[in-house]
Amino acid sequence: MIRKMKVEDIKEVQKIDRICFKTDYFRVFELLKSYIEVDKCSLVYEEENVVVGYIFNHLAGNYAWFGTLGVHPDFKGKGIGKDLVRATIKMFKSKYEIKNIGLVTMPQSGYNIGFYISLGFIPKEITLRLSKFIEEPDLRRRVKDTLKVNIVDINNKNEYRKIIKEAKKLSNGLYEGLDMSSELKQIKSSKMGEVFNIYEEEQFIGFGVLRNKSIFEEESNTVNIRLVCIKAGSIPYDEVMNGVLSGVYKYCAENQLMQVTIDISTIDHKLCSYLFKQHNFRVEKTSVTLIMGDESFYSSIKGLMCFKTVT
Repeated sequence: MIRKMKVEDIKEVQKIDRICFKTDYFRVFELLKSYIEVDKCSLVYEEENVVVGYIFNHLAGNYAWFGTLGVHPDFKGKGIGKDLVRATIKMFKSKYEIKNIGLVTMPQSGYNIGFYISLGFIPKEITLRLSKFIEEPDLRRRVKDTLKVNIVDINNKNEYRKIIKEAKKLSNGLYEGLDMSSELKQIKSSKMGEVFNIYEEEQFIGFGVLRNKSIFEEESNTVNIRLVCIKAGSIPYDEVMNGVLSGVYKYCAENQLMQVTIDISTIDHKLCSYLFKQHNFRVEKTSVTLIMGDESFYSSIKGLMCFKTVT
């Protein structure tokens, strides 16, 4: 039986996840709880009242994606993973009326890519996970005087309501019906990071999310720039990203973090080149992004969105 994931399922999901991905650590409880409380659409597969499989699903307005899925080894070969994916697609379309469904997978995973294509997904782009260790010169970078990047106090009700409202409006402007405020809600629920805003000439032009903890129960000295959304028609994106990164470098120095990662689509190849040449980022890994729905979804973004549809 397939049903929605509940908080009571988390410990069993953690065990299956750890076995499937052969890690030494469990996925963070608070993170999984935030998936359940914010998106409310992750699923589990039960046999005789025992959870044997799971899939993490996420909503962002008329855009949705599924991330990690796992099936206990004792129940492999029964088509449980495929059933979870098909149930997710059906749920997205029928219950939530989602227009665009995305996912990422490893480019070397021929079986997975073939399976997703058979369901109607189309491979659209390569996403690069870029990383760099912070060096002393990074803390002295010059930023445009009128550009301001600030951490938002999401524990302040007024500040939180304001950034949620601004994020909804701006992300809808990037693509009609898109609502990336769900990422802000999730980072607040999980307590695994920060939200920042971006102003130019005192005008709101963007926002983003920093994840400052590992998704597994282990120590980490890395901050992941989980999301950056920038309004179309603002100052050049490389100038905005220079301001964002300069702010992140200082944030890392203040919080004893040594490394920064960010996910960039190869559609934004000029920005990729800028990060390589001017900020000394390097490619850590690559993934293939697939889409079901509007084939031009990613290239139709009116502005800039740096984001990878993973959990």
